[in-house]
Amino acid sequence: MEKQFKEIHVVCNTHWDREWRMSYQKTRMMLVKMMDMLIELLEQHPEFSSYTLDAHTIMLEDYLEIRPEMRERIERLVKERRLFIGPWYTLPDMFNIGQEAIVRNLLRGRRVSRQFGHTMQVGYTPCSWGQTGQLPQIYAGFGIDTILFYRGFSLHEAPVEFLWESPDGTRALTHRFSLFARYNCYYLVFRRVAYGLDFEDRHWHWGAAAECPMRFCDGSDPVANIRLFRPRIDYHPERLKSAFEDMLQREGNDYQSGYFLAMQGHDISFPHPIDFQLAVDGDKEFPDLKIMVSNLEDYMAKLKETLDFSTLKVLKGERRTSLKYGLWTYLFPGSISARVPLKQTNFRVERSLVSFAEPIATLVWVLGALPEYPERYIDLAWRFLLSNHTHDAHSGCGSDKITEDVMYRYRQAEELAEGVVEETFASLIQLIEPRDAAPQDLLIMLYNPIQTERTEVVELIIDTPLEAKARSLLITDDEGRVYDYQPVRVSDEAIFCDNYWNVPQIFDCRRFRIKFPASQLPAFGYKVFRVRCQKHIHRFSGSL
Repeated sequence: MEKQFKEIHVVCNTHWDREWRMSYQKTRMMLVKMMDMLIELLEQHPEFSSYTLDAHTIMLEDYLEIRPEMRERIERLVKERRLFIGPWYTLPDMFNIGQEAIVRNLLRGRRVSRQFGHTMQVGYTPCSWGQTGQLPQIYAGFGIDTILFYRGFSLHEAPVEFLWESPDGTRALTHRFSLFARYNCYYLVFRRVAYGLDFEDRHWHWGAAAECPMRFCDGSDPVANIRLFRPRIDYHPERLKSAFEDMLQREGNDYQSGYFLAMQGHDISFPHPIDFQLAVDGDKEFPDLKIMVSNLEDYMAKLKETLDFSTLKVLKGERRTSLKYGLWTYLFPGSISARVPLKQTNFRVERSLVSFAEPIATLVWVLGALPEYPERYIDLAWRFLLSNHTHDAHSGCGSDKITEDVMYRYRQAEELAEGVVEETFASLIQLIEPRDAAPQDLLIMLYNPIQTERTEVVELIIDTPLEAKARSLLITDDEGRVYDYQPVRVSDEAIFCDNYWNVPQIFDCRRFRIKFPASQLPAFGYKVFRVRCQKHIHRFSGSL
């Protein structure tokens, strides 16, 4: 152990993949067991001073849907800063989603965590296949100036502690995990002390019948795993000193500070009864070194207090480096092209919310045409969307069953967004009274959702009364200007006409599908065109 440390901060935690190896509902059943166990351990053992619940709050919503009676107990632990939650709602793979979704993710994460009494003010991204360059800038908008991550970084780039700078110049004190990423204490101390296992030993051997191993063998799931329902609890404190020394030897030289971060947790890991005991008993082995159960807020505060920022290396822009040194810090670039329909659907749904539903509803509400802003519908759409942005699910790392669930949630978000747009325009249309419009005229309202005036060729479907015997259309604007159009198809159809107080009625119509040159649509506004049926065929010359 070459470098001398003053403190080891043992952060007990879990990284909870909402749906990855197993489907969401089966994983949630494990979540309920884990949370039940965690709450009992924290309440029964005051020396188990804190636990970090990953960095996303959706797992609390998932848990409380099954255990609503546990809410007050969770709130008490959060307010006492013994259970750390947030700042994210879900943990996204940032290069596979839109920029607005990253901000909304943090907004919702903060909203949920504040309901429990505290938001962890550390930018912790325990899993993302790389980090977007604007992340320090985005975090700063939420009052967060410290960051922890590991993927997208190779250990030769900088020591553990450095300053990360966004393109706008915003800087944040950043800790990148070392050789063993966010598992260092788990692999190098806990597994050795509990089971005598080296970090490379991942094999289970048959023979421990007392652990009650079980596997379903009816063929319903050919890849069903063996589960241990009574895993043994072993503890060998005599191994603590050498295990902590080995961890410091392997990773210590990466540090500039005298404060070491020991992450005690793993993917889908449950809190263990000896988690806090590692620190309590380990502290007794080192008279000149303080070992404590800690949390990420206290650890990063210690770094801010003791480091000389002028000596820290400054890294700029995105962190997307391919692995050169390290064990688990490599990227998964294949996730960008895995299950491409997921990415395409996500883009479409994000656009329907960000570019249409929200701005249109806001503008029409400001105009006074909406009786109330559709906040609940929009919020629910965002919840469906963001719940898909867990890095494994959206990246396509899960099974077909998980992908089907993801597509279902995308469909819910998209239908909510479309419904908001339809209802918003229905409210606006009722207030429009164009000049010189006759009762038999049809009206087209075209809306421009961007901030500049535009002229576009759009495709429209116009249904005219069948009895009008229309063979062509006369399209004009409020100033009487006549517009040419390109007929694509004309057909006779029958569609429903809905009435709140009557059964759906049949409207026999002649349908015109046309290409229409809509000119001078005002920025963030609309333009109304009048359509009249003509019984003769109008031939157009020239070109659109």
